[in-house]
Amino acid sequence: MNKEKKLIKNTLIYAVGNLGSKLLTFIMLPIYTEYLLTSEYGNLDLIISTISLIMPIVTFQITDGIYRFILTEENKEEIKKYISNGIFVVITNLIVFTGIYTILSCFIKFENKILIYVYFITMVFYTLWAQIARGLKKNLEYAISGIIVTVVTAFLNILLIVKFGLGVKGFIISYIVGFIAAFLYLEKTTHIIDSIKITLKDKKIKKKLCKFSIPLIPNVISWWVMNVSDRYMITYFLTDSVNGIYSIANKFASIIVIINTFFSLAWQESAILEYESEDRDKYYTKMFNSYMKLQFTGMLILLSVTRLAFVFYIKGDFLDGYKIVPILYMASVFSAFSVFYGTGYISANDTKGSFYTTVIGAMLNIFINIFTIPMLGIYGAAVSTLISYAVVWILRVIQTKKYFKIIIDKKDFGILLTLNIVFSMLYYSNNIYINMIMILISIIVFIAYNKKLVRKILSFVVKSK
Repeated sequence: MNKEKKLIKNTLIYAVGNLGSKLLTFIMLPIYTEYLLTSEYGNLDLIISTISLIMPIVTFQITDGIYRFILTEENKEEIKKYISNGIFVVITNLIVFTGIYTILSCFIKFENKILIYVYFITMVFYTLWAQIARGLKKNLEYAISGIIVTVVTAFLNILLIVKFGLGVKGFIISYIVGFIAAFLYLEKTTHIIDSIKITLKDKKIKKKLCKFSIPLIPNVISWWVMNVSDRYMITYFLTDSVNGIYSIANKFASIIVIINTFFSLAWQESAILEYESEDRDKYYTKMFNSYMKLQFTGMLILLSVTRLAFVFYIKGDFLDGYKIVPILYMASVFSAFSVFYGTGYISANDTKGSFYTTVIGAMLNIFINIFTIPMLGIYGAAVSTLISYAVVWILRVIQTKKYFKIIIDKKDFGILLTLNIVFSMLYYSNNIYINMIMILISIIVFIAYNKKLVRKILSFVVKSK
């Protein structure tokens, strides 16, 4: 199997396993918007966002280190060493975190303290086991674990939120059970616990893992700032209810992020394994230009259908979120480009390089938010996110030239960017006939630019049956 077919295969596997779990909050929007107040949803969003900030700090982002080193390691004993020492680091850090969390809980008042703690712990171990499974090339098992999280969480969401009216508490419990179920499945199929042995403790391995992973912490935090800091500032400058509306708009933009995740997971593996190959630059260039066309043409389709989707799919005060979706779509596209280029840092084992670009983006995001949110409201938050992601991508294009050289198809880039700007303007027309014309044009453009890729995917699917 050549590398392109392997990339397509892994992307499809990740898509099957992660599509439901990644789209779950979007799929459940009618329930959340009907059974939760805007302020409740805003608070829930802040809880999840805060956990996503704390997690890389507590775990040292060691999951990425374990994945990176066991992916290319052939010696089984060395693989066990990486797994054992990585898990020992995480457990030690969790013990420290538990003590700090317990002390802070005594002084800071917030609801569902125990549930939030359990949510965090189960999420850490599920994520750790899932990344190890990826590193062991157990992609199918990884994908099935994602399906388990989706099915269990969706069922319990409906049961606990709709039938029993547990609200935020029901949401958290649903995910806890989902993470536990998926963790148990991964352990049963991969037997990771068998690799954990005290006798394999090795300071050099721990140091190597930490040296690789710790520089990723500020990188992840900076991504968090660009993704999430808007919501804290909206809550501070405006209200929880406005943050709830902004969060709903972000769920639509997350469609692009979700789809990108499937490719990014597969691309990370391919990029690492192909980094030392002679035709690396040619391969990277081909993949990026195909990816770029898919991103921009996919955004055209989303712009065409989003306004209608809001009318039929979203309820109550959340409807105002449609106004900022085009800006967030474009931000998500530039975020995808940044992630694509960011794989170079991991492939080259130079994770310090990713730090600088994301920190600049995060600082820029905060600076712009401070001035634009008080003046422009949620529009200001959306614009700051777009500018930050675009700057990060441009900086990475420049910085990663020392790792690889990608030649961007400037003609296609310019045409598709212009089309998306035009579609974004037409998005606000509120005219059903214009919407229909946009849908038709977007489908034609999508097929025209991605026919080779679609043909390859269909060919691969047919041959796999």
